[in-house]
Order: sequence, then structure tokens, then C-alpha cells
Amino acid sequence: MVTNTRKPISRMDPQARHDQALLVPKPDKIADVAMLEASLKKKNGPSMEPPPPKSFDPIASAMSRHPGLTTEAAAEMAEAFGF
Repeated sequence: MVTNTRKPISRMDPQARHDQALLVPKPDKIADVAMLEASLKKKNGPSMEPPPPKSFDPIASAMSRHPGLTTEAAAEMAEAFGF
């Protein structure tokens, strides 16, 4: 009795084999998010962290937009409009 020693012929063309290989994730290619973030923080330093929230001063904001406005005039306007 003769046994068949040849491998079965794959019916997939090279593109189909490539697509199939991309569908299966390889364990060494999966990135750990925490490790990646820690690495980026170490590489880029504290600039990657969001800046601390700034307090909003409406009078200072109005004065920066209107150079001739004084603190007293801005405070009077704020009281007149109920701020």
C-alpha cells in the first residue's frame, strides 16, 4: 500500500494567505496600553500631561481684550449687568 507523503495543495492565492495572516493577531505585536503611555511620558517628559486648569477671571479677560478698560470700569460694568 502506498501512502501519500505530499502536503495538501492550498487553494489560497498569495494575497488570500497574506490577508489571512493579518487577521490573526500575533502575541508579540499586541501593545500594552499602560506600558506605551508610560514609555511616551518618560520619552516626552511632563509636556504630555495636560496643564493644570486655570481659574477664569472675567475682569482680567475683558481687560486683555480692551486695552483702555480699567479695573474699576470693568467692575462697575459687571455690577451693572449683574455679574
